[in-house]
Amino acid sequence: AMLGDLARKCPSVIEPGLSELLKQAIMSIDPIHPNVCNNSTWAIGEICVRCGKNAVALRPYARDILDNLIPIIMGNSINGKNGIPGLTENAAATIGRLARVDANFVKDDLPRFLNGWCEGLANIADADERRDAFEGLLLAIQSNPQAIMTASDRAGMISSLILAIVSWHLPRDDENGEGGISSEALFGPYNFVSFPNDAAELGQAFQQLLLEIKSALGPEWDTSLKLPGNVKRLLAESYQIS
Repeated sequence: AMLGDLARKCPSVIEPGLSELLKQAIMSIDPIHPNVCNNSTWAIGEICVRCGKNAVALRPYARDILDNLIPIIMGNSINGKNGIPGLTENAAATIGRLARVDANFVKDDLPRFLNGWCEGLANIADADERRDAFEGLLLAIQSNPQAIMTASDRAGMISSLILAIVSWHLPRDDENGEGGISSEALFGPYNFVSFPNDAAELGQAFQQLLLEIKSALGPEWDTSLKLPGNVKRLLAESYQIS
């Protein structure tokens, strides 16, 4: 956790030894040691934030970072699930922050993990991590849209993406309220809220992305996507997609 705190608050302190610190953090992404794994995953995400758009420092390690995080978000890190509170969300956030630095780090692997990534993204509660991660998601998809359109289960992949976007419309008591989409939200009384005003540009980008996907799918949008009624209503009212 100290590495992440230093990256967030005192990045100049870790800059001289960043290469070695990244190596150690990557080696510590091991769910056998839950707390260390969680802290290391989060810390790498914070380092990505401090890198901004400067991909040079991360380029030698991006492949290893991704290869260690994909099993976590795909749920096969330990006996088919990681079972560690917050780890999937941290992994999803860190992948998003990695993509935000340079979408080329993740775009070619999207078919391997987009479903799991979207599920993890939907559960991120922290507002800053959430915004960063979804910005990375958009950049990755924009860099490789065919990852969705040529997927063997593209309907399932698109549904996962839509549900991740829907998570932005859940009522939250505060900016760090619990994430995740419940069955009640999908099938109970309609209770979705407007997209947050402070992230309006991101919401507009989602709308454009969904419109492009719907146009590319044509009739398949209606025949293949089995979306709950509440989600269909939200898409119609907030994204003008029906």
